[in-house]
Parts: sequence; C-alpha cells; structure tokens
Amino acid sequence: MFPQNILRQPKLCVSQSLKCRQINSELLGRSQFPVMPYYILVTEEQQVDIYTTPEMLTTQEIQDLVGIEGEPATFKVLDSSNFSDPKIVIICDDDVEPKGLKPTCATKNGGVIFGQVLILATNNSLHDLYLLDLTQAKIVKEQVKLHPKPKPKEDFSASLWD
Repeated sequence: MFPQNILRQPKLCVSQSLKCRQINSELLGRSQFPVMPYYILVTEEQQVDIYTTPEMLTTQEIQDLVGIEGEPATFKVLDSSNFSDPKIVIICDDDVEPKGLKPTCATKNGGVIFGQVLILATNNSLHDLYLLDLTQAKIVKEQVKLHPKPKPKEDFSASLWD
C-alpha cells in the first residue's frame, strides 16, 4: 500500500489510495485547489512540499512520513505555539537521537527539530489531528522556520604556489 522508498522520494504521495497531489506553492489557493485540504511536509533537505488530499492521513501514514525508511517510527506533536494560528501543529519523529537525522526546522523558542516534519491542524487537543485549510496552509508557507544550513567550509587546500 505504501511506496517502499517514500522518504527517499518525498514527491510521492503517502498512499496510493489517498489520491494526494503535490502542488507548487505559487498555486496555493488557485481555482484548481480552492477547498481541498492540505498537509505540508518539510524534508530533511529543507524542501517545503505542499500536498492536497481528500482524506486525513492515518497514524501509519504519519509515522511513515516522519520516520526513516526501514526503522519503526513513533511521532510526537509539538505544542501549537510555532505559528500565528494556534491550531497548526508540527509533527516529528519522537526518537531522533540514535537515527542521526539532520536538523530541518527551528521552533519559535529556538528549539531544533530533526528529520522530516509534517505540519497539520488540530482541534482542541494536540492528538485530535486534521488536514490544513487554505488559510492555514498559507500561514505555514509564510511562517515556517527552516533551520539554518551549515555554511560550506572554504577549501584552503590549494597552494598559493601552484
């Protein structure tokens, strides 16, 4: 049911049965996607991908998105203070230490989030998850904080005498 290499190819939908579709952020809210709910995935390469889908993701699909291929994943929902809309939440892998995941996002209070990050909406509980509406998807696109990428080290190995 799930692509074997979903995390190596983040442009694929989570589930073939969901009929999800990745869209270009410039098309967000245009006539072909006016009321379709969204979810947003921030990849380890810090690419912000927006998807539309008519159905909410299952627990297994969320685990597959935030985990890494071939390893069991549990996820945690971070508090909802990272966006201007408190109903927008960040979901990430709960067990990042032994997996060696790269930093991808920063929280408003300076924390670092590692690995692929899923962004969804919530109702009254952090565990009552929903897909994003158009307004929320736009807020995420504007306000998501990517972790600064390390600057490439300058190569001083070339000799001045060459």
